[in-house]
Amino acid sequence: MTAPRSWVFPYVEEPHSKPRHSDGSPVLRPALEVTLVGPSGEQQSVLALVDSGCEHTLAAPFLVRAIQADPDPNRELYLGIGGGSRQIRFTDVLLRIGPSGAAAEEFEEWQAEVGFFTSWEPPWPIILGQIGFFDHFTVTMNRYSQALAVEAFDEFDKRFQVQMRESEDRRRRFRP
Repeated sequence: MTAPRSWVFPYVEEPHSKPRHSDGSPVLRPALEVTLVGPSGEQQSVLALVDSGCEHTLAAPFLVRAIQADPDPNRELYLGIGGGSRQIRFTDVLLRIGPSGAAAEEFEEWQAEVGFFTSWEPPWPIILGQIGFFDHFTVTMNRYSQALAVEAFDEFDKRFQVQMRESEDRRRRFRP
């Protein structure tokens, strides 16, 4: 993966239930189009919710079938989401994002661990979470601007002059 360009994506109106605020304005979400690519090259593009509170990148069961991926039963978790405990099986897939209408060379691709629900249709086809998305990019969401910015993963460190150190388990940790 090369260092991505800085992209800005507008928030989108909630696509399913069309909820409204009490003043009649639409509910807006930070979302962008993402393409999942399976092991044999099968692709599926969907609108993805960007969720900083989600630990993993998670996807609906229909997507694993569409890209003909095979989640590993040995890489399984039960997560509390949507009012219940859900079985999730993980596999590594290629993800692709870029600006709308862009040429292929303008897109960014990366391998990510994606968890697929074994059953349950989430309200969004894919949720881009901490593992699989936020660990690959610097992501800024701004409600006032109603926009989402995606930049190179080290942009945060540069902007705020953050000093990082390696911890015992080799994960990067902020050094105060």
